[in-house]
Amino acid sequence: MSVEKPRILHCPIVALYQPFLYVKGLRELGYKADYMVYNFRKFGSYGRDCDFDLDSRFEERRTRKTREIEFFLYAAKNYDIFHLHSGCGLLSPTYPVCESLSELKFLKRLGKKIVISWWGCSDVRIPEANGEYSYFACYECADDIKKTCMAPSKKEMLKKAFEYGDRQLSAGDLAAYCEDIKWMDNAIDCDEWKPLKYDDIPGPFRLPATDRIRIYHSFANSQERGDIKGTRHIKAAVERLREEGYRVELIFFGKIPNKELKYFQAQADIVVDQLKAGWYGSTAIECLSMAKPVVTYIDPKVERIITRQHPLINANINNIFEVLKNLLDNIERLKEIGEKSREYALRHHHYVNVAKNLETVYNSI
Repeated sequence: MSVEKPRILHCPIVALYQPFLYVKGLRELGYKADYMVYNFRKFGSYGRDCDFDLDSRFEERRTRKTREIEFFLYAAKNYDIFHLHSGCGLLSPTYPVCESLSELKFLKRLGKKIVISWWGCSDVRIPEANGEYSYFACYECADDIKKTCMAPSKKEMLKKAFEYGDRQLSAGDLAAYCEDIKWMDNAIDCDEWKPLKYDDIPGPFRLPATDRIRIYHSFANSQERGDIKGTRHIKAAVERLREEGYRVELIFFGKIPNKELKYFQAQADIVVDQLKAGWYGSTAIECLSMAKPVVTYIDPKVERIITRQHPLINANINNIFEVLKNLLDNIERLKEIGEKSREYALRHHHYVNVAKNLETVYNSI
């Protein structure tokens, strides 16, 4: 006799396109899985799609509070597992009966299972959590964001999340520094992000032909966040390489729609992701999937807990020039590294394989 699969709701933020791909993968494995977002229209270019947008699902004349409560009651009736993202809940903390994440207590009383994915600086990463090493994103983050990280409300949210959540998921330094967080890789659609020939790139996105080696780096909100990716060090390293006679150029992008950004990623020879956070993010995963050599900083503590081999090239703000120079002096290695990058992305990040890992988590609670 077959066991009925649990019904799963992912919510309530975009988190780039991660919840969307989680749901897509779970559906391909036969689950009833849906995705709810608040104010999806504001972030739609990053989130791909959702099933419930609480800014448009109900009639405009209803208040936001009414929409949220109505959906909460609907969700409590129709789902068995609630998979939240970045410590955000289903109800606003402004309600008299509900402070931040206090609604999780009601879900637990109803016998629901709760899984929480953490995505970085704005939710579970705080300066005192992992400032053990010299290269750390929090050191140069904007002061107003640091205040949010250290706010009592954030610490209270974390307390509730870990009290009521059945599983906490993340990867990289967030998993390495918190023993209660289980490793879960970010997902990518390897059929969407794949190696592209120049002729496959739409005309408006084609860069001029060049014999220079293109080094790619991007940071969508660098002006607001400070130099947390080590961008100024990357730019300085490329400029120094040029001064020493290397035929290189930096292609740097800020706020460009994610679906368009891949066409520029496809034209890179080397990708530099970040030099401070301690693991690699969505940009790196996209470029790995497109068979690009990726340079990033990997925290020593993360290196100690990961058991798998990876093709990433480790660098930090103090040696990025030497690392890039070594790659340029051994340019014949780039193709082999790129091929290994694609294989690695398919094995560990393709959304169906990530969904299988999620299935294991759901079955364990």
